[in-house]
Amino acid sequence: NISEVDTKMLTVAVIKGALSPFLQESVNYVNAPGLAKSRGIKIKEVKIKETDNFANLLKVRVVTDKDYCCVKGTLFGKEGRIVMINDYRVDFVPQGWLMIGPHIDRPGIIGKVGTFLGASGINIASMQVGRSEKAGNQMMVLSVESAIPQTVLEQLKSVDGILGATMVNFESLRM
Repeated sequence: NISEVDTKMLTVAVIKGALSPFLQESVNYVNAPGLAKSRGIKIKEVKIKETDNFANLLKVRVVTDKDYCCVKGTLFGKEGRIVMINDYRVDFVPQGWLMIGPHIDRPGIIGKVGTFLGASGINIASMQVGRSEKAGNQMMVLSVESAIPQTVLEQLKSVDGILGATMVNFESLRM
């Protein structure tokens, strides 16, 4: 059970992964905690034995004065999987390039996204969609071969029913 082991290195890895995309300077496992502290970032590690349907569950929550994001992950065998983003139940392997975005839960939205990206020359390798019981919306996670250009993402966000679209590069976060 993850709540019974020393998770300091896991916490440092999360800090490194969270800071790296935003800082010009090199972030590594040695300087990550100090860089976070010098920027006023508070780190709190909490261990709970009971989890929702998982033997081991890691929850990372980032809160700013404008927004928040909560991601939950677990291990299935030796494979890491993300199982929740905010209130959306999802299930995907965090690898490669992913386009993640919420959309209104109604017929035709997924088809619009696929058609739009195909017309833009973007190949979708895989797709996972999770529903939020609270919001009545869905979260789409698309695996793509490379980053979707920012101009295409901005056009996608203007498609009726699309509430957002963000690229995440998990390859750059590998150890």
